[in-house]
Parts: sequence; C-alpha cells; structure tokens
Amino acid sequence: LACRDILDFDIIWKLTIPVILILIGINLIFKDEIDKKLAKKNKELKEICLLDQVYVKAEDGKQSVAKYVESVAKENNAKIKIVKFVRFETGEGMAKKEENFAEEVAKQMGM
Repeated sequence: LACRDILDFDIIWKLTIPVILILIGINLIFKDEIDKKLAKKNKELKEICLLDQVYVKAEDGKQSVAKYVESVAKENNAKIKIVKFVRFETGEGMAKKEENFAEEVAKQMGM
C-alpha cells in the first residue's frame, strides 16, 4: 500500500481549511487585545534591554543607548561594542535616615 492509499489528502485538506479559518477568525476577534499585549511587552522590553533604554544624557531625551553608541562610534571612526555594564537604580546606595515621628513631635513641643 502506498501512503496515498492510507491517507486521503483531499479529506485532510477539507478538514484543515475550517481550522485555518477559525484561527484567522480568532485572530481578527482578539486583534485589539493581542495588539495591546504586544505593545505592553515591547514597552517592558525597552525598559529592560540596555540598548533600547533612553540614554540619560540625551539632548532630546529620546535617543536610545544604541543610537548614542552608534553616533560616538561614527564620530570617532571606531567600532564600539558594549561588553559589560553596571546597573544603577535611582536612589540606590543612599542611606535612609530613620526617624521616630513621635519623638520628633515631642522634641518640638519641649517634652
């Protein structure tokens, strides 16, 4: 027996078309929701990926780290590759002064 005798490709094709149409329909129905989720993921990736982040010293406030590195490389006629970096978070390493609010009020009232 040949493969053609065992599997009737015409029947398989006829069964596949409705499945494809259903998948296309689901995509059309949920297109807005899918687009919103993809936009959210893209935004998250831009915040996480170093080269996609906004360069903090950018003059226009919109230039990415990758574009800045590219412009510096072009100005100096060099090939620049980021091999290692250190991540700093705003306020990181700053010692917080712990105060007791009740004691502060008592001091101000002269108690």
